[in-house]
Amino acid sequence: MCVSTRGIVGGYVDLVEGSAVLTIPVARSDGSTGRCIARVEAEAEWVGAVPVDGEPGQEAKMRARWLLRHMELEADGDRDALVLYSLPAALVPSPWTPSREPSLLPRDVRAFFPELAAMTQSREVLQLAVVGTLMVAMHTFAFVTFRRQQGIQREYEQLQRYMLLRPEPWLVRLQTDALAVAEIDRMLLPKASDGKRPTTSVAATEGLLYGSRRNELVQAFTVVQAKDGAHAVLFEASKAGSGWQLEHVSLTRPHTLQEGLLEAIKVQTAAEALAQMIHTMPSLLRHQLAAERPSQPPQSPPRKLRPGMMSPSHRPDGVAKPQKR
Repeated sequence: MCVSTRGIVGGYVDLVEGSAVLTIPVARSDGSTGRCIARVEAEAEWVGAVPVDGEPGQEAKMRARWLLRHMELEADGDRDALVLYSLPAALVPSPWTPSREPSLLPRDVRAFFPELAAMTQSREVLQLAVVGTLMVAMHTFAFVTFRRQQGIQREYEQLQRYMLLRPEPWLVRLQTDALAVAEIDRMLLPKASDGKRPTTSVAATEGLLYGSRRNELVQAFTVVQAKDGAHAVLFEASKAGSGWQLEHVSLTRPHTLQEGLLEAIKVQTAAEALAQMIHTMPSLLRHQLAAERPSQPPQSPPRKLRPGMMSPSHRPDGVAKPQKR
């Protein structure tokens, strides 16, 4: 009679401790009834032996033979297994050993999973459970954080589409002046290998400008990719006669701008949120004006008059002379 061992093999092989337990499905090759599970237990030849030269090395353990210690068959419908060969065990059964005792679990399931009672008493299994739990918690936290960041990014992209301004000539001039005040030209990326490089700071923004225009006031921001990362340039301009005049220019990081806008739009409009961001940041225009203002020459201290001298302010020629007595 020919038999087939096609199926899933359960159990474990421990090369360190030198023990192995395998559960192998056995059936007739013609497909007729008579399926069973063969349970094979083996130990390495050095297990239980008296060491002559000390504990065998790892290479010797890998080359060692495996000796059959126990073999039994558990057929369908039989409660007791048929033991074909058995010797006393030299090692305590591993917690990963599939259960031999009948239980409420089906035989096919019980043959491929360790015994739960033995696993709960094993220190290694508990350590593995703790590590597995931590890994699942870390992956869950990373997944939730990633989904949250994706949601924030989608919300910010929707806000940008809503606040996108048309690149009108006068607005582009304001953008150019604001980038010049922020000194973006010195922070542009170097020329790439293909020779392409933004020739101006406005080109580095890809022509994208976001903000709002209300009556004679414009509040906007743009993002530039520079050597040390991305920068967000915020500016405010007001109508001055037939032109526009910058009133505020500030520089920040895009993530700071994103967090501030998304937090502010929860209680106010997008235009009000941008205005709040602009007014709470220090303006670069003030620092530039303070640097360009000429310094006043120091004034000399007033001269002290000797007794008998008149103040220059009291003489027409402005020269102090002694008074006649």
